[in-house]
Amino acid sequence: MTTPHLLFSVARTEDVLARVAELASPEELLSVEDRARHDQLHFEADRRSFVAARALTRLLLVVHDGLPLTEGALRAPDVRQRCGRCERPHGRPYVVGRADLGLSWSHKRDVVAAAVGRGPVGVDVEHVAGVPPPLVGRTPRHAAPATAHDPTTEWLSWTRAEACVKVGLATLTTATGWSLTWPTAPGGTTWVVPGVEEAVTGDVVGDVSQVMLTDRSDPDMGVVCTVAGRVPAVLVTF
Repeated sequence: MTTPHLLFSVARTEDVLARVAELASPEELLSVEDRARHDQLHFEADRRSFVAARALTRLLLVVHDGLPLTEGALRAPDVRQRCGRCERPHGRPYVVGRADLGLSWSHKRDVVAAAVGRGPVGVDVEHVAGVPPPLVGRTPRHAAPATAHDPTTEWLSWTRAEACVKVGLATLTTATGWSLTWPTAPGGTTWVVPGVEEAVTGDVVGDVSQVMLTDRSDPDMGVVCTVAGRVPAVLVTF
């Protein structure tokens, strides 16, 4: 029995690899195309996060489908990627034969995030750095109100923009022009209406032009994460 929730998880790369290794070799879960891309990465840390993001997605798929965590359940989904502009095996991930299901992942050097749910989904995770992210608030029209320097809020504006891009709402250039620097709403969810320069909170019945964002800030890992989807995202830990 499947859950109706949009599920997401944020974790350290090594924690994910260790958890999956209890059931299967994380590297052996890669598709042929992913293995080729993995082998082209120069740094070992990048290769490990590449594997961990995809392994975390498989963990979420098993939980989403209400199955026990076994090696067979991890290996079963045929996860691929497709690009809408070329034939190369990159772009939005999907499960063959599960057109109703959305997948997304994000990875940095030592941390990864993934999301699984009905319909289009998008997730982004970023380290909270001491300098503002690029592009966000690049014009006076969309700039945030003058406040004290707050790296967490600034980087949340970036993860919100990236999540909107991954869910299919806009290009990064467009999304980073929206005003996305509002404080996180109670419960971590806020409705965003693209093209309208304000956040709309509350019980809104969304369509393709509306998306709910769920934020996650983790000071211990020094990261922020945003998930985009049509319903609030539920955090899963392994």
